[in-house]
Amino acid sequence: MQNLEDSLKIKDEGILLTGSNVKGKTFAHEDENMYSSQFLYTNIEIILEEVKHKGIYACEAAISAAFTDRLLNNIDFKNILLNENDTGVVTLNDHKFLSHCLATSEEVYKIITSDKVLEICDKYFTKKYRLVNHRVYQTNKKQHLPWHSDNNKHSGTEYDGKHSMPGLLFMFYLTDVSQNAFQFIEGSHKVSKNYSDQRFLSTKYVEDNYSKDVRTFKMSKGSFILCDTHGLHRAEPFNDERYSRTTLLFQVDEVGDDFEPHGEENLLKAAYLKNLSPRLMQYLGFGYDKSYPAFPSSSIRTLPFSTLINIQKQVINGLFTVGLKSTITRILPGERLIYARRLFWNLKSQISKKPAKKH
Repeated sequence: MQNLEDSLKIKDEGILLTGSNVKGKTFAHEDENMYSSQFLYTNIEIILEEVKHKGIYACEAAISAAFTDRLLNNIDFKNILLNENDTGVVTLNDHKFLSHCLATSEEVYKIITSDKVLEICDKYFTKKYRLVNHRVYQTNKKQHLPWHSDNNKHSGTEYDGKHSMPGLLFMFYLTDVSQNAFQFIEGSHKVSKNYSDQRFLSTKYVEDNYSKDVRTFKMSKGSFILCDTHGLHRAEPFNDERYSRTTLLFQVDEVGDDFEPHGEENLLKAAYLKNLSPRLMQYLGFGYDKSYPAFPSSSIRTLPFSTLINIQKQVINGLFTVGLKSTITRILPGERLIYARRLFWNLKSQISKKPAKKH
């Protein structure tokens, strides 16, 4: 019997697609700069056949190293927002999340709205689909996540059971992954409905019933994983103080009329919207009032102790600066304070205009 990749021949937009590569197909210039040719020209029918049969598809080094580096260089995981009027990184214990990527990272926006991603969605879903969540996250030091599926409903911040809507989970490794790799139970998207009354499955249950079907995806930076959201998966547990993994993850669901509020809000930077179209507006959720809060639910209570100590140092420095400024304001009359500021600004301006000494 012929291999599927050798035998599959379909017509797409008048172009003959043979085997695993898309012969003669053109993509947007942005896609060509982002993706490796191996991934960009892989036949979408081949990708989706893997997802429908096994529940998962993976491609090594799907994003170019240069694009991945540029994406990471524009995210500062060390800068945790503290009374800053901006979007940025939040912390949940030892893990860090950038949950509003579409407002802060043009590289992430380009991936999520790329022709390749949208064509996958067009051919997988039969009805309207929407981006329901997205994030770049960094796992550090240790993690033990239970087995679960991602076809979840929420009521506010609370889990509210499973739904039956079709969905796809897109994942891109932004660092080399040798630990804490994505694990998936092959074929579980066909049986997970049997566990719809449970949010998680125990490690022992999976080992007793599905150990031979577990696939672990240790891959290089830029690698891509696509899976059915009904499939059972987790990140492989790890405990290593020196190790971290950074990942871009986003989920697209075929949202039915009964679940219009389904999904998290998307904050968008207007400057990124150069390719806006009716199709893209529906995908991004324009005009839809989503009801789920951004994940994770974070506050000062979810910060690790070491970060709280660093924040305490910032607070002490802030108290000194604010206290000194408040004292000067009370001592000096308003006019003299304005005069002092002008004198300081003029002095600073003169110093900056002085030519540098020649050596």
